Order: sequence, then structure tokens, then C-alpha cells
Amino acid sequence: MVNEVVGNGSANTGSAPVVTHVPYKPTIRYYQLIWMTMIHLSAIYGLYLSVTVAQFKSILFMNFLAFISSFGILLKRIIASYIGKESREQVPRGLCKWLRLNYYSSMRTSWRYATTSTLTESGAGLAPGMRSDVSLLRPTVMICVPLMLDRILKDMGARLTTRSPLAVPMFTHLMAYKSYWTDRGYRCPIVDKLVCDKLRQQMGGALRVAIVGAAPLSPTTQATLRAALDIALLQVYGTTETTGCVFAMDHDDLSISRVGAPLQGMRIKLIDWEEGGYYRSDRPNPRGEIVIGGNSVVTEYYKLPEQTREAFRTDDRGCRWFYTGDIGEIFPDGTIGIIDRRKDLLKLQSGRYVSLG
Repeated sequence: MVNEVVGNGSANTGSAPVVTHVPYKPTIRYYQLIWMTMIHLSAIYGLYLSVTVAQFKSILFMNFLAFISSFGILLKRIIASYIGKESREQVPRGLCKWLRLNYYSSMRTSWRYATTSTLTESGAGLAPGMRSDVSLLRPTVMICVPLMLDRILKDMGARLTTRSPLAVPMFTHLMAYKSYWTDRGYRCPIVDKLVCDKLRQQMGGALRVAIVGAAPLSPTTQATLRAALDIALLQVYGTTETTGCVFAMDHDDLSISRVGAPLQGMRIKLIDWEEGGYYRSDRPNPRGEIVIGGNSVVTEYYKLPEQTREAFRTDDRGCRWFYTGDIGEIFPDGTIGIIDRRKDLLKLQSGRYVSLG
């Protein structure tokens, strides 16, 4: 019986993940700091001249914080080098990762945004003659909610229906055939050439990875799009109370309806839910409410003491735990599947909550 799982960032075959501690030394090079300082300073100036909508003020504020952070670290290192002493104070781990992400994003990648109404050619927000977002942006990695993937699959079905009444059943059969052999380590070059290559071109032709979260993803959508677009379709799971992602699928994980293994440093355990009939002693896999612990768990709900007492608890070791209300199942390889919901809130595919009470 599994009482607690501690994530190391990947799934293990035959056993639950274990803790691995890797020494971390944050490093940012001088040219990265100088580049980031100039980038954020120019962004602040440009946004200051063009800010006319309230929503852009938050972007201006974030760029200002990034500029102050990068400039402060740069100034500290210059002073330390000038006096001949190495600065003993290391860059905070989170800040270091944030600055490096900003640097590599500005130098080597471009970030673009799309909406559900203009994502595909059949989008309701497209005027006649306009191209869809995916055909214009040609994404390599797409981060989205399940609703966007459902619309992509629906758009594929609509295109096939206009060609022939038998097109959709044949497409469904071919994708099931490809999924069967892909799960066993084989490829289907004929299916790729005749069907999948054309579908990939509809998505820009460069898509390799799709990361989906914020709501449950349909198993049919996951299996069909993964086969049709020949991409790695990865599910992730996280909450605001845990400061982001908790579970994430590996790139080569071919499972369906799972959200991957716990990330490094996250503590996961299940508790029994008698009313729902979920117990840690269930066979073949333990089931129960997912409880998340670790340094990333927030302290409290702001000015909501009653809700804080219900959702957060601290054990004898000083570890703080968050009771998610989601029912999970732990598989032998350490991955997690979300199978039910305990709280009377339902999260739609768009990521919004609705109350069932």
C-alpha cells in the first residue's frame, strides 16, 4: 500500500519515485545580464509610450520588476569584481531560472498567443479570407487547455465530412490502428504519408509538442490527436495553492488519462474517502484524495481562515499539506491518474470553475 510518494521528476518502472538531491549552483553570465537589462529597459520604455489599455499595465509592471532584478544582480557582480572579491550571496534559485528563461526566450524563441475563436480555419472569429492562428504562427510547442484541442479535432472532423461520408469512420479506424502500433514501438509510414502529413500542415507543419492542463482531457481527444499530428501530447496537473505544476508526463510517456509523475521535491499521498468508496487498499492500484506537500504549498487563503483550516494542514515534521479534493490513482510506475472529484466544484475544459451545489 502506497502511503506517500516523493517526486524526482520522472516515472520509474515497477516502483514509486524516490527523492534525489542534486546540488544547485545558480549561474548567470555577464552578457546574459546585460542583454536582459537592455531588453527589459527597452520594453518598459516602449510599453510606457503605448499603454492605453488597463491590461497592459501588468505587463509593464512585470518588465519593470525584471529590469530591477537583472540590473541589481549585474551591479552587485560588477562591484564585487571591482573590489577583487567574489560575491558570496548567490542568486536565488527561482529568480535565476526566471532570468535565464527570459534570456533564452528573447534570444532563441518567440512566444505567440492564439484564441479559441481564431485558432483553426473554422473559427467563429475569422472574417472571410483570414488565415487561422496556427497557419500563421506555425507553432513548435503549444500550451493550451483541453477546449482548444477539442476544437482542433472538431475542425478535422468537419473537413473530413465535407469530402465523403466514409471519411470520418476511415480516419477513426486509421488513428486507432496507428495508436495500436505506436504503443508497441512501431511507426506507420504509409498512414503518416497519406493522412497525418496533411493534417500536420493544417497545424502549420512544425508542431512537435502540445502541453495541456487546467482541466481534464478526453481520452479520445488525446489518443486521436497524438496519432493524427504525430506529436508528444503531454498532460500536466497543478493548482494555484501549490504554486503551479505538480505532475507532468514524460516526453516518451504513451499512457492515456494520466498526468505523469510528481515533479522533483513534491510530496504526494492519498487519503481514504469512504463516502466515495476510494481507499488506499484498493486493488490493483491505491486510490484516494490527492494531498500535496512541500515547500511550494502556500501559507493560507487571504483573509479566509475557515477555508484555510479545511484545505491546509501541517504534520509533525513541519511539512505543509494541501487537500486538493481531487481523487487520484497511483500506478505501479509512479504516475498519477485523476479519476474523480470530491469537492462540489467542477472545472470546465476552458479552465473555469462552476459550482454543483
